[in-house]
Amino acid sequence: MKDGSSLIDLGTCELIADLAGYKAEPLRLTRTGDIGAVNVGTIVLRGAAPNQPFTVSLTSLAAPDKAKAAFEKGEEQKKKGKWSAAMDSFRKAIAAYPKYALAWLELGRVQATQKD
Repeated sequence: MKDGSSLIDLGTCELIADLAGYKAEPLRLTRTGDIGAVNVGTIVLRGAAPNQPFTVSLTSLAAPDKAKAAFEKGEEQKKKGKWSAAMDSFRKAIAAYPKYALAWLELGRVQATQKD
């Protein structure tokens, strides 16, 4: 802390993702932020095998269970070719969590498939 304020110097901190089968470069935190939440952006994970990138969105990981369930249902419906039902499920996921980027993406993909 600096001078008793609520600011924290994150310049000496690194964020390291650790997931079996994946590698990630450490993300150095350089900004000073308050004690609350700090948005670090996107961490890119690479598969242990070369040239297999995988991106994880912290925003999507933060989605509430209700939104995740609706998204997963939409994915299942999409795989079965149930386009209208898939769109409804993705819309429910977005209604439950408007920042759900994956739900927005999949809704757009289904709409493009249906030219809707």
